[in-house]
Amino acid sequence: MQDIPIYPVLYRKKIYKKISTIGIEIELEDPMFPSTPPVPKWKVKGDGSLRGRSGEFVLDPPKPIQTCIEALGELRLWCDIHKLALDFTPRTSVHIHYNMTDKNISDIYKVLMVYFLLEEILVKWSANPKRIGSNFCLRLCDSDTVLMKLLDAKTTRHFKQVIKDNIRYSALNLNSLSRFGSLEFRSMEGNLDVTRISNWMLQIEKLILMACEFKQKEDILEFFEKVGPVQFMQHFLTDVLFKWAITLDQVEDMLYRNHSYCYLLAYHSTSFTPYVIETSPESIKREYDNSRTLGMSPNEQRLYRQSFGTPQPPRIIAPPPFQMAIPTGTVITNTEDLVNIDEDDEDDDYNPDEDEDRGEFP
Repeated sequence: MQDIPIYPVLYRKKIYKKISTIGIEIELEDPMFPSTPPVPKWKVKGDGSLRGRSGEFVLDPPKPIQTCIEALGELRLWCDIHKLALDFTPRTSVHIHYNMTDKNISDIYKVLMVYFLLEEILVKWSANPKRIGSNFCLRLCDSDTVLMKLLDAKTTRHFKQVIKDNIRYSALNLNSLSRFGSLEFRSMEGNLDVTRISNWMLQIEKLILMACEFKQKEDILEFFEKVGPVQFMQHFLTDVLFKWAITLDQVEDMLYRNHSYCYLLAYHSTSFTPYVIETSPESIKREYDNSRTLGMSPNEQRLYRQSFGTPQPPRIIAPPPFQMAIPTGTVITNTEDLVNIDEDDEDDDYNPDEDEDRGEFP
């Protein structure tokens, strides 16, 4: 797969100069929910999935993790002073966005490899029992749609189908790559526990940074097989989550459940691709130009074409037609010659009732 950058190919908007920046969304249903931003660094937005007087606190713009922790403390203090009930319903959740605009497609696959191996542990820690398996927080074991799209993208060498809107309700949302240039972690239930959310952000940051240190995504699976589940967890989990995880029953089985999925993601062959996209410099430029118009309005596309010209679709090279391997010297005059059945060997006197009398299956 062509190793293309997230920005500006998949995400064309503003790129944040801070590399390790995090965005936070905290949903809340409360009669006292404010209509204006309560404290600096936070904005208030509506959310159609919530009921009554509700909305979400959004940290805008994303900030480094230490600033995020300070902003959480300020928001919690404001809520306590104004006596918000903070009665989070099952419909509410906390979403963490991690900026990926400085990464490329191969980094996305590395992060996914580690995340999928640890997903059951991560979701079990970050989500309450009611949210686990929710239709708005689907794990890989709940739905393999994301995996199928990732494999298709690896085969066709097109990552755009992975960022479509129909996968946005996964526990790890890839659709936000095209909308915000970030990976969105959706598993945490609604809460405003500063310590709990801070630990979750620290875990997300460590997982992403450690995963991107590997040279190839295949190296992650080899590392897992070499050191085993426990040391693998210790390498990628923070101390808080690791000490909690090793107390779980059958924790090693949780990692092995998704091992086969990650094996497909790492070693899935592209040799059977029905159509191969050219990788010449000219075709790469055409592919880049096409990606620039992804999601643009007609007016934006017109302005783009006026400035850069009309993007041309990538050329497709069709493989040679399939041919059956036939031994040299064989002449086929009739399709019946392909059937190798000796009619003399057929048992015309076969009677299934006789086998049943002997206690044998027919």
